[in-house]
Amino acid sequence: RGRLGRLRPAGGRGLAAGADVRRCYSAAALERMVWLRPDLARPRARDMGVMIGRAGREGVWVACEDSMILTSPSRQGKTRFFIPIVLSWAGPVVVTSVRAELAAATLAARRARGPVAVFAPTTVGGAVGGAGVLRWSLIDGCADPTVALRRARALVANAAAGTENSDFWQANAHSALAALLCAAALSGAGVDELARWCADPGQARTAVTILKSSAPSAAWGAQLEGQLGGDERTVSNIWATINSCVALPLMDPAVRSALSPSPDERLDIGSFLAASGTLYIVGDATAASAPIVAALVEEVYAVAQERANASPANRLVPPLALVLDELNNIAELPSLPTMMSAGGGSNILTCVVEQSRAQSESRWGARVAASIWDSATVKVLLGGITRQATLTEVSAALGERTVRRATTSVGRGPASTSLAETREAVLTAGQVHALARGRALVIKAGAPAVIMDCLDPSDRSARAGRSSQLGRRAPGGRGR
Repeated sequence: RGRLGRLRPAGGRGLAAGADVRRCYSAAALERMVWLRPDLARPRARDMGVMIGRAGREGVWVACEDSMILTSPSRQGKTRFFIPIVLSWAGPVVVTSVRAELAAATLAARRARGPVAVFAPTTVGGAVGGAGVLRWSLIDGCADPTVALRRARALVANAAAGTENSDFWQANAHSALAALLCAAALSGAGVDELARWCADPGQARTAVTILKSSAPSAAWGAQLEGQLGGDERTVSNIWATINSCVALPLMDPAVRSALSPSPDERLDIGSFLAASGTLYIVGDATAASAPIVAALVEEVYAVAQERANASPANRLVPPLALVLDELNNIAELPSLPTMMSAGGGSNILTCVVEQSRAQSESRWGARVAASIWDSATVKVLLGGITRQATLTEVSAALGERTVRRATTSVGRGPASTSLAETREAVLTAGQVHALARGRALVIKAGAPAVIMDCLDPSDRSARAGRSSQLGRRAPGGRGR
């Protein structure tokens, strides 16, 4: 009834009515989830989540234990959708993008909350004024085998693909690259030395000597020595994989500079999270720096998980938001399915943007893309989607509602009116496609779907005072 998004259940389950919004989406509902902030005696909604839109007078909120996927074709307002989220988030934020637009719109406000830095291993980072340029070392911490393996996994996941038996070569490259990173950390080598090892297996024999001279890593040295002494074709394919994800990016002077911090520039991720810092990672869809970007995001997530596991109730405080805009155009994160399915339990809100399901399937494969979609506890869809499979899936997920219709028959005698109940889709595929600009369909686990008005980036009401007061009715039934 009324304009799209104001539909009410008619004898069956439809879109969320006002009571449903207050029960499932409101700030008041979020403030009942006090277990999300064991460090606060009386946490407010803005301490535990963020407002993403409005349904009538009520705010629509998501909790820090959620995971969110936004499906938005190009130029439908996804950047405007995320600006209020970044501005409002109470804890640390990591933002990825291929442009500096989101950073430019939020940087000044985020600086008032904590340290702000931009990691842009291409020259586009110069477009973000007023932020410290972050330099991060690939090698730092890799004397720990766990860190070396984790970092090598992220790098190799973004190696050039397309060769026969690429999974086999990537698995071998993973172990070899972890050994090279460990050797570089043990010896104090810089990225120049690491690049030489990754470009030429003959040069990598130096890493074998370093590893075998250190008792804890001697076994890794023996394993790397065995790989270097293998069949020439095998060694060539392994090093081709390593070359594409390390040596090739380091051929760019800007990337090499971004990975060569001075001693006083080294990033302490744990301290950065504790101080509610904001890290903008500006990638390039066509650059070779994708492995570096993936390794940094994976490292932030891993450190956040470690801090959460050492915190009360195993929850990171303050919560972390990973706003992964344009991720499909930047890099592949090996841990993304885990971030979506399990990160929320550690107070890590992961927000992923896809322009279409086909784009996600091209990056991740059909099964992993479906897993990421299914794991998201909050799904947000903007208008303009044209892929029939997605529209049909969403329409089917919303189900049907019962509608009572009056039919009038006119004949030679008196007109007669009869009432009949029919079943119809809550939203048809065409209605999902035709969502107006500035409106979004939100599907949340355990709640009826709602069509909301997206926030204007200049709207400050979600960040002011006791946010749960928004939309509450004053005595006498008049809205405040």
